[in-house]
Amino acid sequence: MESNSEFYEQQKITQWWVWVILLSADIVLGWAIWSDWREGQRELPGLLIAGGLMLMLSLMLFFIRLETKVGKDGIQVRFWPFITNWKFISWADCESWEVRKYSPLAEYGGWGYRMGWGRQNVALNLSGNHGLQLKMLDGRKLLVGTLKPDELKMVLSRIQKT
Repeated sequence: MESNSEFYEQQKITQWWVWVILLSADIVLGWAIWSDWREGQRELPGLLIAGGLMLMLSLMLFFIRLETKVGKDGIQVRFWPFITNWKFISWADCESWEVRKYSPLAEYGGWGYRMGWGRQNVALNLSGNHGLQLKMLDGRKLLVGTLKPDELKMVLSRIQKT
């Protein structure tokens, strides 16, 4: 579908408060490791493990991305590192679709790879409160977040007419 893709979006985590929390935790752990190492304390191995885990979490969140492609045949999504290969959903497998405003906290408990109320309702989102809501023929629902709702609506309107 790549050659006939009419819409492409890549999202990353851009909320400043997420980075403030992570950076603060990294600094506190770094300071604790440095202090422990300097004073020769016994907590150093545990702090090194905690610091390593915090660093891995920070790097994962830095590199996480949601990619969306929309074309005349359907939609492709990839939510790295959780979904590493493109997942294709044909328009023929969808009962309906719409770009809508939603409440990430109330409907899905936040942002990320989220299950809504019931395992049949999944959201892939990183920021914002707009998304492409797909309702599948088998009753499952998938919401793919977008920061370009107007552009996506125009592309979907063009696709529906062809």
